[in-house]
Amino acid sequence: MMRILALRIHIAFIGLKICPMSKIHQPSHRTGIIIVHTSDENQLFHLGLQYLGEMLEEDQSGKDHGMIGKPFRIKSKDKPTLLLDFLSFALRESITENVVFNKLVIEFLSTQYLDGTLYGKPSDKPLTAIESINYPESSIHQNPDLSWDLTIRVN
Repeated sequence: MMRILALRIHIAFIGLKICPMSKIHQPSHRTGIIIVHTSDENQLFHLGLQYLGEMLEEDQSGKDHGMIGKPFRIKSKDKPTLLLDFLSFALRESITENVVFNKLVIEFLSTQYLDGTLYGKPSDKPLTAIESINYPESSIHQNPDLSWDLTIRVN
């Protein structure tokens, strides 16, 4: 089974004033696309993980288990790659640990580093519908209006 996870991430800057609002929605005319509008770069990671967790949770049992914490440190060449690496890490850990991660605590975030802890609930059945994120089939670029377009093909 193949799924496409696509995020359009918009960071709004109005002079020196930054709006703290974040919004996430799916356009009805574009299946498989999620749009995140945020002025807080931390929210890129939080909302990306939230959507990934919701997508994975569709295939999981509804039993209530205790939360599991998974500390991590990710290093990448730039912020867009850091976001891709983070989502790939969260997906890979979901598969290997049989946990659906849906909470993130960021301890440190810079252009190239992300330190934090993922929290999630154990799953009774392993994820089988999603195996990996293939970077060659992923694309990310910044638009002239400073918004980001991120598309990840998930197999």
